[in-house]
Amino acid sequence: MRKPDNIVYWLNDRLPPRVALLLALQQVAFLSVLLLVPSLYSHMAHLPPEAFLNLASATLLTSAAGVLLQAWGRFGIGSGYYYPVQATTTVLATLALAASRPGGLPAAYGMIAVIGLSQLAFSFVIVRLRSIITVEVAGLAVALIGIGLGQMGLALIFDLPQFEHGTMRPSGLGLAAAAGCFAIMAACHVWGSGQLRLFTMLLGLVGGVLLSWFLGLLTSTSMAPMLEAPYLRLPDLPVFGWAFDAGALLPYIITGFLLALSSIGTQALMQRANDADWVRPDLRSLGHGVRAEGVMHLVAALLNGLPLLASGGGASLAASTGCTSRHLAYWTAGLLALFAFIPKLIMIWLVIPNPVAGALLLFLSCTASINGIRLITSRLLDNRRIIAVGTGLLVGLTGLPLLEALVNIWSNLHYLAFSSVSAGMLTCVLLATLFRLGEQWHKTARFSAVNITAEGIADFIEAQGRAWGARVTAVRRAEHASWQAIELLRDADLIDPARPELELATEYDDYFLTIIFRYQGQLVPLEPSPPTADEMLEDPEAGNRMAGFLIRKLALQAQSRRQGAMAELRLRFAG
Repeated sequence: MRKPDNIVYWLNDRLPPRVALLLALQQVAFLSVLLLVPSLYSHMAHLPPEAFLNLASATLLTSAAGVLLQAWGRFGIGSGYYYPVQATTTVLATLALAASRPGGLPAAYGMIAVIGLSQLAFSFVIVRLRSIITVEVAGLAVALIGIGLGQMGLALIFDLPQFEHGTMRPSGLGLAAAAGCFAIMAACHVWGSGQLRLFTMLLGLVGGVLLSWFLGLLTSTSMAPMLEAPYLRLPDLPVFGWAFDAGALLPYIITGFLLALSSIGTQALMQRANDADWVRPDLRSLGHGVRAEGVMHLVAALLNGLPLLASGGGASLAASTGCTSRHLAYWTAGLLALFAFIPKLIMIWLVIPNPVAGALLLFLSCTASINGIRLITSRLLDNRRIIAVGTGLLVGLTGLPLLEALVNIWSNLHYLAFSSVSAGMLTCVLLATLFRLGEQWHKTARFSAVNITAEGIADFIEAQGRAWGARVTAVRRAEHASWQAIELLRDADLIDPARPELELATEYDDYFLTIIFRYQGQLVPLEPSPPTADEMLEDPEAGNRMAGFLIRKLALQAQSRRQGAMAELRLRFAG
């Protein structure tokens, strides 16, 4: 693992207290904007104001527990990375499903424990899915998270129908506030450096709120809930109690699985952001992260907080500002817990104008969506992977209208129609699993050492790289090293001229791409060090030794040996 150039405070770096406090406040500012979700649920369930404050406090405490569990990374619980969790509208349909049944609201919260248990169960299976949860699948999840943030941001800025509950009606002044907020963040991120870039979003939020106040978007009416809220209040928890509804078991199990898929995408984003040499998802770490979210949802069931989603926006914020230190988790969790007991602070975030909140989400979507696309394009894709990833992307982009149309066809899908990101991921995973049928992980071809060409070798290796989804850089390196080996075999007359047939085999196991040459003749000299300048002038074999040294350097591992009557050259590359 190597520290990326754009990261100021890395995984284990300790933060100066003042910097840590401001960064944590910036993270909480973003997460608390989405306290709109408990407000929505309160309206949907017709809850009194006191119940809303209890629900918001329980959700904030649950979020604090989730942040701590992820950064903890002990005893198989927690990924060891800093990334927050947030309330999300994606679970409202599932909560309403249980609440509408005989058990009522207690059943909705009792069944949240089922979400946690299903995530715990899935976390132990992830490590066995390395051929399914590949880099391109992780890239799709990251891209969909980013695109989803951007769609939500545009909906808030332009008051699209799904946000008609907003605290204000959009206008030219609203667009001006959004543009000003976005311009501040873009300027800090592009031209800022050091400390200024760390607080990009906080500066944008403050600037957007001040601009909104100057433009008259913040009025005494819109600020009344915040002004009337008490400064300190102990929440009454649990809010509704617990009940179990066996009839809603399947929807909640599926909800846990879909939330786990979203978690995988967010964790892949953080793994990529923390390692300049990142190659593929660490499945063991992914399992530990999903397990932490399962424990978190057991806490949510205990406190009667809302189910929470791994925050792609929070992760993008940490990556884009250059602070991914896990020590930030303690500060963020502390502020989240503190906010849970101060209703006036809870209400502050509910009066932030929608265009300002939308500008924040739109800004964060840029980094995540581009990072996802980079992950997808870092691999060679054959027709199977193109169809799986492409279909998942289209489902994720189409979003809720497509899911609602499917519900009209088959009503039993109503508990799936709540997350376009999860739906896109689920589509991709199912198709990738289906297309694995008949897939071969080794391939052998025979060539004439006399007539073989560089293009023929490159076409053969690239075709296999596409079929296996190998890294572009690994395939290119394998092509170069293979042609160097063939030139050495021919130029040094290492192949028996009476039997010029060359067998070329390729193997792949998700981690390594292996190229194997089998032929009749002498072994390839794989030198551990290059010949000296004098040896190059005096030794007629020095050129072959240099070629063998270069081949060895190009490959991660190189071995030349005899297998019976055949000579074998085995080259291994990080896949």
